[in-house]
Amino acid sequence: MSRLKLLKKMHKINQENLEKVLSTNRVQISRYETGKRKLDENQFIQICRYYNVSVDWMLGLDKD
Repeated sequence: MSRLKLLKKMHKINQENLEKVLSTNRVQISRYETGKRKLDENQFIQICRYYNVSVDWMLGLDKD
């Protein structure tokens, strides 16, 4: 499971909420979740701040 999907599941957030955080649409969110598209640097930072997780955790470097 991608870290983005895991965050959504842990925080009970749907794609619509994430759309607002990233200023994008559900199709793009789905592509990010499946790895068909990569988040840009700003989006990555926005997600880390929104979910209050470290960059290391999002990259899979920190398992906690």
